Formats: sequence, structure tokens, C-alpha cells
Amino acid sequence: MQQNLFNLVNSYNQKVYETTKELTNINLRVYEKLVQKHFELAGTCLEGGVRQLELARDVKDLAGYFKAQGEMTKNCAEKALSTTQETLGILSESRNEINQWLENGLKAVASVAEVNATKKAA
Repeated sequence: MQQNLFNLVNSYNQKVYETTKELTNINLRVYEKLVQKHFELAGTCLEGGVRQLELARDVKDLAGYFKAQGEMTKNCAEKALSTTQETLGILSESRNEINQWLENGLKAVASVAEVNATKKAA
């Protein structure tokens, strides 16, 4: 009886460890992708700041300055929108991965419960 209980607890702990490790890996991949997007966007903002300074330095007339600044703002907004869409894609992928992880975990719990019920019945 004690050996069966020990085996049950050991099996349970092993499953918990494995599923926790899987979830950690999913979260790590998502975190890495989000950090990469953050750095890309930060780089774009820095480039925009440098272009702003260059534009201010090389200004010939006010109308040309405002036109160029409007184009830069448009490009920056497009990049921000693109990054937002990519980020939403990453989050959607992670949601799907976590749903799959959860389904697999529930199946594993159900199979362990079934095995235990079978052992008790025998």
C-alpha cells in the first residue's frame, strides 16, 4: 500500500515538473519574441529621433521641414502599427500554445486518474 502511494506521488510530481517545464518554455519563447519586437521598435524610435535632428539641421524652408516631418511621422506610425500587429500575432500564437498545453495536461490528469481507478478496482 505504501509503495503504491509512493509511486502515485512520484508519478504525480514527475508530471507536474514536466508540465511546468513545458509552460516555462512557452513563456520563455513568447518573452524572447516580445523583447525582440520591443528592441526593434526602440531602434525605430531612435532612428526617427536622429532623422528629426538631421532634418532640423538641414532645413532650408519651413514648408519643406513640415512636409518632411509629416512623412517621418507617417512612417513612424506605420511602423508602430506593423509592430502592434506582429505583437498581437505573437500573443495569439502563445494563446494557442497554452491552450494546447492545457489540453495535454488535462488528458494526462485524466489518464492518471483512470489508471488509479483501475488499480483500485483490481
